[in-house]
Amino acid sequence: MRFADYAIVVAIGLLSAVGQYLLKIGITAVGSGTAGPVTLAMRAVTSPHLLLAGVAYVIAFAIYLLVLAKSDVSQIFPVAIGVNVLCVALMAAWILGEGVTIPRLIGMGAIVIGVYVVTRF
Repeated sequence: MRFADYAIVVAIGLLSAVGQYLLKIGITAVGSGTAGPVTLAMRAVTSPHLLLAGVAYVIAFAIYLLVLAKSDVSQIFPVAIGVNVLCVALMAAWILGEGVTIPRLIGMGAIVIGVYVVTRF
């Protein structure tokens, strides 16, 4: 993979992580209270956070398709998923205040090593 491909895959991971963050915030706000299913559906459809999450995912997927068209799927897919997992974990800790434990750090390190191996060999 070229450096530009790495940068693009990181952008995909970041956009996907932003989408996850927005989903978490949006669905928490929508699901609060004791509203019925129709009211919950209306809240979900009109939630700015959920709508922005959808936009982030559509953009990330479009970029992924562009990269996929010119690169090997056996390299791009694992790298995109690995970067996404790392970005989600880091954003969850940074923005949502979720804990970062030793097992999670070891798992993130394993992902980094796995991404390196997949892209080099």
